[in-house]
Amino acid sequence: LVTLLPAVFVFIAAVLAPLQAQEIPSTPEASAAPAGPFKPHLTPGEPLPDWSRLEPRQETVTRAEFDRALERLYASGPDSVREFLAYADVSDAEAVFYADKAKTVPRFHLRFAKSKEAKKAVPGFFPARPATPDPQKPLSGLVVCLDPGHIGGEWARMEERFFQVGDDPPVLEAHLTLLACRRAAAALEKAGATVLWTKRTEEPVTSLRPDNLRQIAIDVLKDGSDRPLLLPPDVLEKKIRVTAEKLFYRTEEIEARAAKIAAMRPRPDLTLCVHFNAAPWGEPDHPHLVPNSRLVVFVHGQYAAEEVDYEDERYGLVAKLLEQSAGTELGVAEKVAASLEAAWHILPEEYKDWPAVRRVGVHPYIYARNLLANRAFPGPVVFIEGPYMNADDAYPRLIAGDYDGTRLVAGKDQPSIFAEFGEAITRGVVEYVRGSEERVTAGAK
Repeated sequence: LVTLLPAVFVFIAAVLAPLQAQEIPSTPEASAAPAGPFKPHLTPGEPLPDWSRLEPRQETVTRAEFDRALERLYASGPDSVREFLAYADVSDAEAVFYADKAKTVPRFHLRFAKSKEAKKAVPGFFPARPATPDPQKPLSGLVVCLDPGHIGGEWARMEERFFQVGDDPPVLEAHLTLLACRRAAAALEKAGATVLWTKRTEEPVTSLRPDNLRQIAIDVLKDGSDRPLLLPPDVLEKKIRVTAEKLFYRTEEIEARAAKIAAMRPRPDLTLCVHFNAAPWGEPDHPHLVPNSRLVVFVHGQYAAEEVDYEDERYGLVAKLLEQSAGTELGVAEKVAASLEAAWHILPEEYKDWPAVRRVGVHPYIYARNLLANRAFPGPVVFIEGPYMNADDAYPRLIAGDYDGTRLVAGKDQPSIFAEFGEAITRGVVEYVRGSEERVTAGAK
């Protein structure tokens, strides 16, 4: 399921009689928030971004490359471009980014390269390939990080990643993604890659829990206001609890995984976020099944105008643009998408009138979207959504579990859907690497 949206939870409260209400208390943190035009955080509870971390990226892009990436991938349209540039002064020589639209608090001066020939080198993400690569180990030297989606276990119901049909085994997305990642890891390692993981169990990576996030949840509910917000005590407590839970599994868990990836040695050349999708299923104990799955693969981009009003989002956009990982992300996504299509022949996801996504690249499975994982994880990130957990074409195979060989499932002799998923992902990565080698070889002639 694709619900790793940036964590903004603003609730509209009805003001009731004081005898039936309880006030959300003011906090020193909330009252100390910057006034006026500053909007520091779309992701609550996080520190202000450290723009100085971008200093090594000076003179690594030209003005034309900056504009092209902003307009074609990172901004969701002209309104988003205008809103982003309202916080910047951009000339052919440099871009100055500010914390506010009044441009009184400069954050970072980016010097553009004077030409493509004058650009400073940015470290590549894929290692140099051997002159004569081993055909049995086409991924030798490559470091791949696997990120199995969601937490699972006792947290699955809280995450809304749980449903059960009658007496069938329950469906927990995090358990399914672990099974698929184990198959992907085996196939990647067989092809010569080094595989790292953000998590291997159905436990959180973050050490925080919802109780630790209660005060931040209150600040989110107040939305920067010092006005009393009155609610019946039971309603208030539920809102605080639900907000703290979402901060836990949608924000803190992803940020903890990002920190883990950043600390990994060797550094991952590529991170693959593995998920299963779903159509709305209604009540988890009485879920609705749909006939067919659809597939989608996300790369990073498509910042909305309301998102770039926040400083942490603008920093994320600039950091990813200067990282110059978009070409790798799109290249890997194209090959993985083609491999998934060949494995399952499932139609692409169709998003209509939803500005959070934009179809990019050539393959119809691929969309750009501003997901927290794609933004926060360093290096190229490809976010893969597998078949619908509640679709008739996948559900019987999912509850059959993982197994070797083939079994009679839904009236057909079929291999494990998890083996198919992991092997299809690996084939896509192999095809991308082989294509890169061919391009390098052709360019050297």
